[in-house]
Amino acid sequence: MPIDYAIARTTLAELFVATEAEYNERRPIAVEDEVSAASETVFRSASQGYREALLGCAIARLLDATSNIRFPYIQQGDNAYNGRTLDEEVINPLLVEKMIPCSRGPYLSMFRRDFKFIDEKVHGVRDKTSFRACLGYIAFLEQADEQRVEVLIKHLIQRFLELRERENVPIFRIARLSVEQFKVVFDDMLQVPSGGFIPMMFTIAMIKTIKECYRLAGVNTAGILGSKDYFVPRDLPSAFGDWREYRDYLTENLLPHEKAVRFFKKYADMDILYAGMNQKDNLYRVQISSVLTNDWEFIKIGNWEKNPEVHGFRQFKMGKTHAGHSKNKYIGAHYEP
Repeated sequence: MPIDYAIARTTLAELFVATEAEYNERRPIAVEDEVSAASETVFRSASQGYREALLGCAIARLLDATSNIRFPYIQQGDNAYNGRTLDEEVINPLLVEKMIPCSRGPYLSMFRRDFKFIDEKVHGVRDKTSFRACLGYIAFLEQADEQRVEVLIKHLIQRFLELRERENVPIFRIARLSVEQFKVVFDDMLQVPSGGFIPMMFTIAMIKTIKECYRLAGVNTAGILGSKDYFVPRDLPSAFGDWREYRDYLTENLLPHEKAVRFFKKYADMDILYAGMNQKDNLYRVQISSVLTNDWEFIKIGNWEKNPEVHGFRQFKMGKTHAGHSKNKYIGAHYEP
């Protein structure tokens, strides 16, 4: 039975209000130790998508006990549901409204295409421990009756409230800073490791300020800074497992939703086109550069694809081989004369 998203919004909002009241009165939702351990692992993950998708699974289970909450794409079977639409129509709007830290949507980045919440998918995710915990919580939902599912949802909401309380740092507006005070603030902030993000933020802010003050038309940040990848850090920031994870994080958090969708579609197409490529981090770095320079026309990616070695790899995949491919860094050991 298709999910009625209006009912889903109302149901989740009512459960949230009830849970928040209990949370403010310091009355925790009582669950078994194994349930609490599973949710703690999921919420401890650096990947926000696990907890957001899990809440969607729980709401789907509550509204339709016959749905297979492990199948979040409707083409996966008669009992599957539309996890992305449920997230975009119900889950994400509520999290944003309640000022709870969240991504732009787990089905835009982590759970694309034909993803299923099953054991066989563990090998394809980065945070395997959290994914297994997510699968464990889904198993608890599958075994629960309607009343029990509501308890499990309220427990997840309580976790989100705890997350908000930890992350919600009060910020006070500063009336005015002198030039000397700005220098102190900037110097201190530039000492914070950010993978190049803070210097990039200052640079863009300065260019936009100059544009506004002098009424300059057609100022393009990437054009001013040149064609090189000034924004992309030389070394992978320590908070990320690989360049692809860093790319997805920046796309989710820096781009407007409409542009993020466009970028993720481009990534999916390139994943297919360049599957099996050696030194694929070069591809991810170019994609990161496009995100950081707001290159939504993919000019940087287009220039990279014109590189002779990249073109050679595409030719190699089409079965057109020649001796020069043995020296192509993107082909390497794949070449057999």
